[in-house]
Amino acid sequence: MKKILVSFLFIINLFSAKINDFTGKNAIDFVLPTLSGERVSLESLRYSNGKVNTVILVFFDTECKPCIKELPTLKKIFDEYKGKEVILRMVSVGEDEKKVNEFIKRFNLQIPVLLDKSTIIAEKYGVIEGSVKKIPQVFVIGKEGKFIKHLRGFHEDLFKILSDVIDKELKRNVSIVKKDEIEVLYTSSASGNIISCDCPTQPFGGLDRCLSFIKRERKANTLVFDTGDFFSPYDNKLKNEFVLKFIERINYDAVVIGDQEFASGVDFFIDKISNYRIPIVLGNLQICGENSCFVLGKPYIIKEINGVRIAITGVISEKTFFLFPKEIKEKLKFTNTPEEFLNEIIPELRKKADFIFVLSHQGDYPDRELAKKVKGIDVIFGGHSQSKIDEKVGNTIILQPGEKGMYVGRVIFKIKNKKIVSYRNKLIPLTKDIKILKEAEKLVKEFTTEEKKLLKKLKK
Repeated sequence: MKKILVSFLFIINLFSAKINDFTGKNAIDFVLPTLSGERVSLESLRYSNGKVNTVILVFFDTECKPCIKELPTLKKIFDEYKGKEVILRMVSVGEDEKKVNEFIKRFNLQIPVLLDKSTIIAEKYGVIEGSVKKIPQVFVIGKEGKFIKHLRGFHEDLFKILSDVIDKELKRNVSIVKKDEIEVLYTSSASGNIISCDCPTQPFGGLDRCLSFIKRERKANTLVFDTGDFFSPYDNKLKNEFVLKFIERINYDAVVIGDQEFASGVDFFIDKISNYRIPIVLGNLQICGENSCFVLGKPYIIKEINGVRIAITGVISEKTFFLFPKEIKEKLKFTNTPEEFLNEIIPELRKKADFIFVLSHQGDYPDRELAKKVKGIDVIFGGHSQSKIDEKVGNTIILQPGEKGMYVGRVIFKIKNKKIVSYRNKLIPLTKDIKILKEAEKLVKEFTTEEKKLLKKLKK
């Protein structure tokens, strides 16, 4: 049966060579073993020797004829860019070490291979859809951590396609944070402000400026967080959907949701968020219907920056919903208080990471209490109260960037012996002198066009 299925896949691949829609999306992180047992993350491939690499991932299996057919081209690419800021890895899908080793010997393969025996990563990358394995697939991840090329199936002109993309990326100068530092850009409480009125109540801000500023200022290994309330506090579905478009394009590393994300209803948020690649971290909230509950995002993620591992988790307080109607609150199940959840998970995270960052949506006073009562938190990035906070409670640093998304916080932690020895924090106002990127201008234009159509329709 397997032979029949694999042969069928060869036919599929020969007739489905095309660029998929992963291009332009944020790259999906992973940790996979090599044949020697070493565990390799995407982050470790992207950063090495103080440089930012372009990463090429080729998903294959040892019985795939198109995969074998493209080997000479892959060998040529590997040799051509050896010693440059280019990392090529082949990813074996659903096969064991013995088969892969035999394959390597048979074709004298020098390209390092990663093993995805469980096929979990292949599924995340869309290589496996249902029971169908669609190979070969080639993903090129640029210096900013986005997919810049995605190829499905065999391509006769593969060398030209890849070399053109690689050569263009090699010309780009992407800066990197110093080895003994961790840089974080953080935002909060955009409150649906796509553009700033530049008026007395909001003299600066706007997601158009936020997107443009972060895109220009972000270094290759800068972490970028948001602590919620990015939706309008009012039931403005059109605006809130465009807010999600901005949030996705900002390319946050981690986002905790706030109470305002449910201002248009729980069903609206769940329906729309599924269409966007937004890395939600949230450990103490579930969404429930009549018969089942499900979890939003992940309880935590781990990022490796400059040789240190950072666990990032998120919490939200039930108290932030006290003014919400019953029909919304009854769909939200808080499994723990922020304090209970963190006391439970931090011992586990301490075994896996050197630092623990908490994205908290509960307000300034609760964050101070959290820092007093929960040991082991290095930094709390706060939200909800729209406060400007830069203080230390015990050993925990607490930061929050103010109201209405008017500022982007930038904090640089000085690291020594895997400890924060000092930090520099600054709030940067999103003023009108920030040049708006074309992609932000395009989104604003689309939003204003749709808004005019909606207003015209409502007037009838």
